[in-house]
Formats: sequence, C-alpha cells, structure tokens
Amino acid sequence: MTSILQENAGQIQNLGSVSQNPILSDFASLAAQYQRAYVQSIPSYTPADNYLNSTAAELVVAVSQACLATEA
Repeated sequence: MTSILQENAGQIQNLGSVSQNPILSDFASLAAQYQRAYVQSIPSYTPADNYLNSTAAELVVAVSQACLATEA
C-alpha cells in the first residue's frame, strides 16, 4: 500500500509540474509532501497521523477544483 501512495504522490507532483501554472504546481507539491509524510508515518501510525492524509486529500481536491474552474 505504501508504494501505491508514494507513486500517487509522485504523480500529483508531476501533474503540477507540467501544468505551467506556478500556483497549481505549489499546491500539487504541497499535497505530495503531505502524502509522503503520511506514508512515512505508517510504520508507527497513530490516529493523529490521519490529518496528514486528510490534508493531502483536501489539497488534491483544491487542485482538481481549480482545474475544473479553468474549463468553465
């Protein structure tokens, strides 16, 4: 599972990089950082670590919504 989460973090960061939008890229990079922090916390997981995952997920939603807004 951790390898899938790591791969997902890389994909998020890559999508931000190819966006040609520095703000979108920053949000995508931040989401990837939180995702990677969550992965690192898994071996010694505590319930508070879920906030890392939640933050990553919300940042991905923000990126997704920003992309949808540009299509409108």
